[in-house]
Amino acid sequence: MGVSRRFFVVAGALSLAGCSSRLGHLPQGENLVFRPLSSRNPAANTVHEWTEAGDQDVDLMPSHLNGPTSTSRYVDYYGEAAPGTLILNHANREVFFVEAQGRAIAYPVAVGREGVEAPADLYTVFNKRVNPTWTPTSSMRERDPSLPASVAGGTPQNPLGTRAIYLALNGQDSYLRFHGTNAPSSIGSAASSGCFRMHNHDVEDLYSRVHVGARVNVIRGAHTTPGIQ
Repeated sequence: MGVSRRFFVVAGALSLAGCSSRLGHLPQGENLVFRPLSSRNPAANTVHEWTEAGDQDVDLMPSHLNGPTSTSRYVDYYGEAAPGTLILNHANREVFFVEAQGRAIAYPVAVGREGVEAPADLYTVFNKRVNPTWTPTSSMRERDPSLPASVAGGTPQNPLGTRAIYLALNGQDSYLRFHGTNAPSSIGSAASSGCFRMHNHDVEDLYSRVHVGARVNVIRGAHTTPGIQ
């Protein structure tokens, strides 16, 4: 199926209403299952995949040894969250990755529009994916039948960008993700249908740092983030 010019506009505007992907359709009522994948790069982070997706070798640069990106920054952190935790400040539209030794990295994000904000205060990272496939939800396709069934990862038309970090709520897929974007001008705004868009270079950096099982704390209604100086 060809991708029309109209789809470019629709995908950029919606950019993941429902944040669905091939990985998103988890069996309801079952525990999430993970297994480590081999890597051709011995220095790379270990990647975990949902078993339904099948094995896939992935090369990752160990960027956790480098400083933050051009659009992120180091901040002092003296809170109680353990290293590796993500803290999302919904009002400030920033996500903080907690490092050891009193430091965190702040990344700008786009958050959900009013009425479609993340509904809970605590999530867990349950998977990570390089160049994820985008699959519009059934409700999206009902609203716009011209949307394709899916868009392959690694293409400019894909609104998930180059990386996706998948969030679970109470052991089930929440359908919320941190992901890259093909609409970088939306970063810093309330523009999505619930997920958290990041610059591609930022989500690639965060991808290399965060691990499956990490906690994601959501702070809403306050412009101050506990522990951030």
